[in-house]
Formats: sequence, C-alpha cells, structure tokens
Amino acid sequence: MCTYLSWRTPPPYLEGGELLLTTGMPLGSTPAATEAYVARLRTKGVPALGIGLGPWLTLVPAYVSHACEGANIDLLTVPDGVPFQNVSRAFWGLSARSDQADLMGSLGTQTALARAAMRPDAISAVVRGLAQALGGWAAYLPTDSGTETYWPAAAESWIPLLRADTLRFHRLGHTLPPRSN
Repeated sequence: MCTYLSWRTPPPYLEGGELLLTTGMPLGSTPAATEAYVARLRTKGVPALGIGLGPWLTLVPAYVSHACEGANIDLLTVPDGVPFQNVSRAFWGLSARSDQADLMGSLGTQTALARAAMRPDAISAVVRGLAQALGGWAAYLPTDSGTETYWPAAAESWIPLLRADTLRFHRLGHTLPPRSN
C-alpha cells in the first residue's frame, strides 16, 4: 500500500507495510524531532519512506538518512517534479509482479511435491521437497511404530523429541480426525 502523509504523528489508518510518501514537512527541523517521527513510523510498521524533493527539501538531510537507517526504514527520494501518483503506480506494478512471482513459486513447489508423491520413494521425496521448499528441515513420523523419515540428516537429533511429543499428544487425544474418502 502507498500512503501520502501530511504532518504530525502517523495517522491511525496506517496498517503497516506501506511505502509512505511525504514532502518532508513532517520530518522536523532537528535530528531529535526527526528521530522521534521516524521511530513512530517504525512503531506503525512502515518499512519505507519516500521523500519528495521540491519546495520543502532540495536534498535529504543527513540526519533524516541516519534516523531511517537507525529505525531500519528504507529511504528513497522522489525527484522534484515527479508526482507521487507515478511512484504509487510504479510501486503497485512492482508489487503485483512480486505477488505473481510468489504465486508462481508456490505453484512450482506444489507441482514438485505432487510429482514427488508419485515416485516409488514418495515419503522421502516429499519430506525432502518440503524441507527444501521451506529452507529448513522436515520430518514424517508415522502414528504407528513405523520408521520416521527426515531431511536433511542433521534433523536426526530432533527425532527423539518429536517422537516423544507425538506420543504425548496421542495419549492426550490430540490427534487428527480420521480422513473421509
């Protein structure tokens, strides 16, 4: 979401995740005021601040850059004469492409897992595929006393703890309901 901001405290309608665009008026004229303002933006979950150069600011003051860096807020400048609306359109265009890329990545993962499930070594292939897709580890612990499957090999150290927790949940009745066909 792109939001245009006027003056003072970030308004209550900020949800977090916005690229906040401003002319620089609300930044204050002192480093302390700017740090306080940027800290409030961080508290609201604003990850990026765009400052339009023009009548209020011709350059971004160093203390603004420092405040944003200290609050882990990305800072960008909008050149004089570029309408904020153009920045918003570009932002939404990039966001849409990113969302589409995420969707395509998810579909690719889903397809790879479906293919893995069709292999003769389906359980180990799916466990390995899940671990790789998550960028971590995965394990399959059958409810009977069958052999657990995990990937990568370093996940082996977690198996006794996972097995104990699985048995404890089973004893307490925290199992999945039976599947209906």
